[in-house]
Amino acid sequence: MTSVTDSLPNAPQALKALVTALRAEIECLKLMIAKLWRMQFGRSSEQLDAMIDQLQLSLEELEVSQTELTPATEPPSRTVSRR
Repeated sequence: MTSVTDSLPNAPQALKALVTALRAEIECLKLMIAKLWRMQFGRSSEQLDAMIDQLQLSLEELEVSQTELTPATEPPSRTVSRR
């Protein structure tokens, strides 16, 4: 069985670039989810619900893969809730 880390580059700069790209994609997905939630407010659409569910699953998968790639010495980034 091949591990996820077997396909990763060994160069620190390449790993940093990969993590940066994943973080950017996660932020993009978060923005898309927020936009879809605003679009959904006040109306019921099964297609929109399905799209939101799929985006949330993609986001969760990316976050899991990012935590696998992030070194143990680096604390996970925290988002501040602004309510």
